[in-house]
Amino acid sequence: MSEQTLTFVPKLIVIALVLVIMGASMMGLVADFTTQIFDEIAGLGR
Repeated sequence: MSEQTLTFVPKLIVIALVLVIMGASMMGLVADFTTQIFDEIAGLGR
């Protein structure tokens, strides 16, 4: 293993853990935002 790989692996593990822990709430926020945007777009046509 090279020196760069040794520093990359812990970062990759931390990012994966953050995505696992925060992923559900982030997806909920994105889904709510998307729904709100489409509701606003539909409201423009009225």
